[in-house]
Amino acid sequence: MGLGTGGRRVFLSIKDGQVIHKIGEDLKCYSHLTGVLTDVTVKEDGKYGRELHITLFDEDWFTIQIFLNSGYAMAFLSMIRNVDVTKPFTVIPSCKVIEGKKKMTMFISQGGKPVKWFFTKDNPQGMPEMEKVQRMNEANQPVEVWDSTNQMNFLLISYQDFVQPLLLKPLIKENMQQPDQAFQQPTPAPVQTKADQVFNQQWPQNNQGADTSNQPDDLPF
Repeated sequence: MGLGTGGRRVFLSIKDGQVIHKIGEDLKCYSHLTGVLTDVTVKEDGKYGRELHITLFDEDWFTIQIFLNSGYAMAFLSMIRNVDVTKPFTVIPSCKVIEGKKKMTMFISQGGKPVKWFFTKDNPQGMPEMEKVQRMNEANQPVEVWDSTNQMNFLLISYQDFVQPLLLKPLIKENMQQPDQAFQQPTPAPVQTKADQVFNQQWPQNNQGADTSNQPDDLPF
């Protein structure tokens, strides 16, 4: 996507399989985001629970904020070890309604090719299985639900041990505003970058991958 705002930090979310950039009361929707990974963090005290913040750099710093307990986060963390994080890649969220339930996942493309999952059902490589636990529903009744806490903790440790040390931190040019300062400035209209042009030429729109179930909905605005 690369909005071309000149070295600013831009916060994004995902809604119904679209990357959302909120500017005032307006919502700009995009199908994907392209850049070099600079950081992945967990916000423990998010307004709606634990959040995964993924930051990519492409002229600006773009931070995608998503639920940690979501299909988007599960897919990203399951693929990231197959990504060359020293080079740009593209994240493509997806949301489908199957049997009345939203199935959310994320695809990653690099060099015009889809990235495969590093951790799979057939080859979990040590990742624990989901567990059934009892929780109270809205009617204050105990129900059994699938819990992915151990899986997510495993994936986060895997990222921290094997991916985080490989990240390149883009240098801030002298004439470039610091992200936190620049975020206070108004954001110009988005423009298409070279990465977007390459993406549109190389990444087919009908690419398919494994759907990943998601317990909560997308982050609200």
